[in-house]
Amino acid sequence: MERPNYEDQSMESATQALMLQTSDLPSLNVTDLTEYGPVSWSDFTRNYCKLQLIYLNHVVTFSVFTFIGLIGNITLLSVILRTAGLRNAPNILLINVVVADLLYMVIATPFGILHELTPCWLYGSLGCKFRHYLPDVAQAVGILSLAALSRERYNAIVRGLQSRISRSTRRTMVVVASTWIVGLLVASPVFNLTRTSGYGILCQYLPMALVGSQVYMVLKFLFLYVIPLCYISINYVRLARSLCAPTMVDLAQNQSSANPIQARKRLAQIVLVITVLFGILWFPYYVYFLWFVFNNDNIVSSNQDKIRYFRHFYYYSSLANSCVNPFVVFTMSSAHRKSIVQCFQRSGKNPKGKRTLIVRHGGMSCRVSTSSYSVANSGTVVSKI
Repeated sequence: MERPNYEDQSMESATQALMLQTSDLPSLNVTDLTEYGPVSWSDFTRNYCKLQLIYLNHVVTFSVFTFIGLIGNITLLSVILRTAGLRNAPNILLINVVVADLLYMVIATPFGILHELTPCWLYGSLGCKFRHYLPDVAQAVGILSLAALSRERYNAIVRGLQSRISRSTRRTMVVVASTWIVGLLVASPVFNLTRTSGYGILCQYLPMALVGSQVYMVLKFLFLYVIPLCYISINYVRLARSLCAPTMVDLAQNQSSANPIQARKRLAQIVLVITVLFGILWFPYYVYFLWFVFNNDNIVSSNQDKIRYFRHFYYYSSLANSCVNPFVVFTMSSAHRKSIVQCFQRSGKNPKGKRTLIVRHGGMSCRVSTSSYSVANSGTVVSKI
């Protein structure tokens, strides 16, 4: 393919020509590049793709957000997996939210940092597609898992023991698998829309003025934001009405059932807070892209600085959503906090030189800690663990 000839064009016109092809606007100041005058294609790409340390402050901020988010989500994930009492239906769905957040941070943040340092894409067309496809999948899995959690909490509190079958681990795993299948399908148009341009140096997520981009963003806004949040709201309104019913109030006053109900209500409150944060922190993302795909006529020529500031704002906001969830859980859930302490103490349970034994005698068994393997009683079986 023959490269375009920019010999007779100014740097400004060449830059405008490339910028009109990309939807993820590069952090590039046109006026700073016009001083080079008429240039060849190689000179243009060399200046266009140069390292831009002017945005190093955003790189540092993205890195700090990601580090905090990785620590929080990995800690929550390990606590749930290592604590048998937490491996239940709601926590399995919570694990799904954590995995989605980790996927979003691992894929979106490194390439976001690279984009701040240089607007050029260096990883090919397929890499460009996955760079935008996987974060969309993670976003879909996260909100669908929250919707499933809201329904699970409604069933657990309102229906109680009657919903135990519906809250089985096997059924929950089917729900988890369904969220990923739906997420992969909902985000699949990104593979068709995302492409490289400018002879491979630009990675386009939603090309401007493209009807497909507009349709996809509207549908994404509806099916991955508006409808799930409405569904979650309906579940919590019904849950609130049920908790105010006389029968539920009498049940909560019964001492034998008060603690389980309080525990279920606490987890429901955690899911509600995480959902509210999702709605708030992802809203700037949809405002940005809906405005972007429907207002492409003057978006390049006169609004570059405003677009860049808003782009940074929505990126910080969406990244913060992936960071804050585990801290909400640890702050509001005493069970998860206790599990953290137990996980840290587990490695130091056995003092140096001691052995933990299982002593079985007749039909009874017990654990003992001893520095010796000998047990005097005959007929006693000792197992080392």
